[in-house]
Amino acid sequence: MFNHLLHHTIGALHLLSAVIALLAGAAVLLRTKGTRFHVWTGRIYFGAMLMTNANALAIYELFGRFGPFHVLALLSLLSVLIGLVPVLRRKPGWLERHASYVLGSWVDLCAAAVAEISSHLLRLPFGPTVIVSFAVVIIGGVTWMRVSLAKRFPSPAAATT
Repeated sequence: MFNHLLHHTIGALHLLSAVIALLAGAAVLLRTKGTRFHVWTGRIYFGAMLMTNANALAIYELFGRFGPFHVLALLSLLSVLIGLVPVLRRKPGWLERHASYVLGSWVDLCAAAVAEISSHLLRLPFGPTVIVSFAVVIIGGVTWMRVSLAKRFPSPAAATT
């Protein structure tokens, strides 16, 4: 019974932290960058993503062992951590690198949310649903990221043409 409660508690914390990260990430994207709100909401996002990924690494119900979703959690964790490094170092080009990694981590989180909703709430077949929803959201998200980042950080070559 304790094992069952442990998994459900971890799953509930995973879900709660993921929802907080989704909302905090959306708030950062919709508001002015560089403000106190941006900094504090970004910290909430960072903390929620750390918790989301830590909890994901503790969930073994699907495969009973380390599986592909654990690899994705590690990659997500790496993306969030790499997104923080430019902020701490403040070397030339840091802002674009920060934006790219954090935006990428948020798109990945959105892909995971769509996969979860599609497979669990809509009760669509798990494997194909996860693959298709991840692919669609990632392709759309990367396209959106490129356009958004190109507007915010135009290349020097584009400015001279």
